[in-house]
Amino acid sequence: MDGDTRLVPKATAKVEFVQFEDGSVWGNKNSAIDAFDTRARRLHFLNVLEQTYNEGGEQNFLDKLSTTSDVFLIDLLKSACQEKGEGSYFDCIHNGIVRLLEIAKKYEMLGNEPPRLSQKDVPKKEATGHP
Repeated sequence: MDGDTRLVPKATAKVEFVQFEDGSVWGNKNSAIDAFDTRARRLHFLNVLEQTYNEGGEQNFLDKLSTTSDVFLIDLLKSACQEKGEGSYFDCIHNGIVRLLEIAKKYEMLGNEPPRLSQKDVPKKEATGHP
């Protein structure tokens, strides 16, 4: 086609920090600290939700769930459970929270403290199958 002016989509990305499944890390120290801080706050909120259910029952759990949180996965879970329409909304949400806590506890064994990184960025990981 002469004079084809179609634009070709282009994307770029920058990785600031990553923690691999084996617990090793790569990236910027400040980004790592932010990531671990965010993880700790989100895990705390999930634990508060579960404790609220255990101590106060379904309605208290749903009331606490409606409070503002910065847990993006909770918002996705709420949306998915509303769209699903099978079974009760509560069971769907509670089962999702329990599953998120199970996953978090699995990774907590890798350590939930920020890694001890030098002031400089961690060196780029050697080609070992990790990105």
